[in-house]
Amino acid sequence: MNTDRYTGQILDLLDGKLSDEKKNILLKEIQANPELQAVYNSLKETHEEIASLPLESPGPHFTSRVMDQVALVPVNSPFSWQGLILFVGVLLCLLITMLYMGRLPALELATLPEEYTLLNNSISMDWLKQVINVKMIGRVLLFISFVLAMFIFDQAVLRPFFQRKKGYTV
Repeated sequence: MNTDRYTGQILDLLDGKLSDEKKNILLKEIQANPELQAVYNSLKETHEEIASLPLESPGPHFTSRVMDQVALVPVNSPFSWQGLILFVGVLLCLLITMLYMGRLPALELATLPEEYTLLNNSISMDWLKQVINVKMIGRVLLFISFVLAMFIFDQAVLRPFFQRKKGYTV
């Protein structure tokens, strides 16, 4: 018979945590099974030995010594520059990717004006349209965001992981 499932119930019985009904049912099962009775006797003996041990007190200056030691432990701030950089980098990468992939159609709709007025002088923008390719700029920004995401992933995830694996502290 597997007596492992009864161990928790026997400990609850010895601690006085069982109701009268459950206590009576368990005691009947213990009396009917010699293996279970051996487990009960062993746990009861251990329980009684532990209860007979003298209670140790920590001493008169225990609290002040512990509190002095706690004051020396540096407190880690929940704010982390690495976490902030990771958040901003991931947010930037997502935004640029969304722009490029068309979730926010601003990149596809981005065009240069036909002419620009500065101090009541109209300047034609035809020459600038030939120089600036909006889709190419989008691709370059996507590439930069990808490189930035890989750098942040390396610094925030991979490097600490492998340093802990080698036994170094981060």
